[in-house]
Amino acid sequence: MNSATSEVQNIVVKVIEGASGVKALSAVNEIALEQAKNVGANK
Repeated sequence: MNSATSEVQNIVVKVIEGASGVKALSAVNEIALEQAKNVGANK
């Protein structure tokens, strides 16, 4: 039982880390899009 609980906790941690990674990538993507717009506007 204890190893099953530990396994579930490991999975939950990975899911949470994955979700925060997706959020970070989304933020980076938004910044990149903004910068691309600004470069286009400066031409």
